[in-house]
Amino acid sequence: MGLYDFLVEGGNSVTITPEKNENWLDGVSTFDLVLIQRHIVFLDRFTNPYQIIAGDANDDGFVSTFDLVLLQNLIVGNFDTITGNTSWRFIPASYDFDDPENPLLESWPEEVTYSNVNSDLFDEDWVAMKTGDVSGDAGLSGIRRVAGNYSISAELMEKEDSENWVVQFSPSELIDLSGYQLEIQWDPNKVSFLDFDISNTDLTNLGEHHFFIDSEAGIVRTNWWHGAGQILDPKEELFRLEFEPLVEGLNPEIELKLAQRGSRWYSEAYRTADDGLLNLSLNWKQTTSSEAYALYPNTPNPYRDYTQIHFELPRAEEVKLTIWDQGGALLKQVDIDGQKGMNEFLLKANTLPAGVLYYRIEAGEWEASNKMIRME
Repeated sequence: MGLYDFLVEGGNSVTITPEKNENWLDGVSTFDLVLIQRHIVFLDRFTNPYQIIAGDANDDGFVSTFDLVLLQNLIVGNFDTITGNTSWRFIPASYDFDDPENPLLESWPEEVTYSNVNSDLFDEDWVAMKTGDVSGDAGLSGIRRVAGNYSISAELMEKEDSENWVVQFSPSELIDLSGYQLEIQWDPNKVSFLDFDISNTDLTNLGEHHFFIDSEAGIVRTNWWHGAGQILDPKEELFRLEFEPLVEGLNPEIELKLAQRGSRWYSEAYRTADDGLLNLSLNWKQTTSSEAYALYPNTPNPYRDYTQIHFELPRAEEVKLTIWDQGGALLKQVDIDGQKGMNEFLLKANTLPAGVLYYRIEAGEWEASNKMIRME
């Protein structure tokens, strides 16, 4: 907890009680929700007693889904504190837990009394635990262990008889994520926020409580987590936001921004395989008429030796076929001389593994993806 010292008159007694109850969000992010959920459902249990204590957000003696609810509200901005607890807890470093895997079953000391002090006392250390921070990020002054980058795709959807912007947010490429948090910003003098829509989401357990709206400040904060992880495909939808432009001639790609460093936290995502932290960015899709380009299901599917991939082009142009597995590993890339109209590409499977595979067709600014299954 840092260095401290004070004078005690010889022979007197003194009680030390460390306290700190400020900056509740320090070190707390959606990644902590991922780790706490894994602990709750026995996917990856905490063995460090200090993690377990930090995960008990409301200090009720249990690490539970209710702690996730409280921390979720703290992260997106509905709460600034959590009732029943303090933002930091302190335990003497010399204290030995009876059962380190179940520290909430015992009463640990949060103060130390020294009687009849007659000499200097050294190495009287404490362990500080930041409530909600089970990943140990608190107090790192912005240090982030970034493992890479990932972009969220945004696409302006057509809305009949309306000039409003309906923006669909999707994964940019196949990836296995356990969570993300992001913040969209705009100028409220030029754009008005109307609503969010999760009716078509492909995310597991995404709900209304995962969104915080501050229309006056021009902010949407949203996050999602799933401890077991979920493979996200570019064809799938995360959520939609609807806006009304207040000034003529505005471009949503310019007016709507993803804040890498938002008002409360960084916009980031977390890989399932290694908990790698990814910087998030926004990538706007170029909309193209569905009558001009099309990707159809491959046939046969499932298949064993070969399958036909069918796609339609408005003109002759170079096409790239990319195939990858469920873990996102690239398996094959093929350049195809695409012809105007319907195209059929014979894919031989002798170099591909069995299982669920994904493929993408790219032609200029257009791209589309699909799923296929190769049998043993």
